[in-house]
Amino acid sequence: MTRYAAASLALAVVAADQLTKLWIVSTYPYGSEIDVVPGLFRIVHARNRGIAFGLFGSNGPAAQTLLLVAVVAIVGFVAWQLGRSGGDGLATAGLALVLGGALGIYLAARRAKLVGLDGGRIADLGAWVVLWGLAGAKLLLLVTDPSYLSSLAGIWGLLRAGGVFYGGLIGAVGAAVVLFRRYRLPFFATADVLVPSLALGHFFGRLGCFSAGCCYGASCRLPWAVTFTQPLAHEISGTPLGLPLHPTQLYEAAFNLANYAFLAWLFRRRPAPGSVLGAYLISYGTARFIIEFFRGDPDRGFVLGGALSTSQAIAAIAVPAGIALVVWAGRRAGSGARVPGSATKKN
Repeated sequence: MTRYAAASLALAVVAADQLTKLWIVSTYPYGSEIDVVPGLFRIVHARNRGIAFGLFGSNGPAAQTLLLVAVVAIVGFVAWQLGRSGGDGLATAGLALVLGGALGIYLAARRAKLVGLDGGRIADLGAWVVLWGLAGAKLLLLVTDPSYLSSLAGIWGLLRAGGVFYGGLIGAVGAAVVLFRRYRLPFFATADVLVPSLALGHFFGRLGCFSAGCCYGASCRLPWAVTFTQPLAHEISGTPLGLPLHPTQLYEAAFNLANYAFLAWLFRRRPAPGSVLGAYLISYGTARFIIEFFRGDPDRGFVLGGALSTSQAIAAIAVPAGIALVVWAGRRAGSGARVPGSATKKN
């Protein structure tokens, strides 16, 4: 399949989706249900009350046009990736990112209902957090390696690169704080719902990093060392070819999967609001600080004269902050005081 055929097919799917919605809202009254396949597939005519698309839908034609442009841009990018690969499929790294984000948002929406939060609204919030996280990851990559702006090829490389995770975390937290306040969501309760999905999404993201060859490790002679041979990995990320390296992407992927299981278990135990977020800051910050010693990519940036990487410096702040948050939330809960940002149970 050529790039143009893939683009045409993708746009046709989007057009069919929108025309189907137009037919439903024009033909059936609000609240009606249509059994497409009885007992298996049903369409419900309902209004979207979530943050992302509900926000666009209620702000008039200009905002709706912006949403349409964003959708077309995303579909066009996917179609371009399909065309670039000759129709064989999306790049593995991008596919891993999409799968991790989608699964993480779905599970967060399910967890939200356990603490009396609107699952649909949490799902829309998750979509915004992912988008701002991607922007933050690339921004911090640019801060640590400004050479990306030295040429058009460098800018293209920046768009293709994954970015720095801590930049993504900062961007995601920033977006979350703004939307929590605007939509009066309880901060700590909502954060506790989201952070297990953050760990799960990061697991998929690191698998994508491994497939792309970025975020590679230092050279080693261990039995589990990996050797990259794809010239595209060297072109985009500077990955050394033909040299045995620590598979740091897999180290971190394994940790994030285990961390997801731990955080999901902790959430089910209903700790004081903020405790799951604090536990994430402690666990991930500690693991990332250690794994950084085995990394070999120089463009992740360093501080204090090269004593610490940028991620280690951030981890050195995140771990004490996480400890303080867990202690504070526990003391507030033990004293019977309501933790600010906690959810109120619906009966």
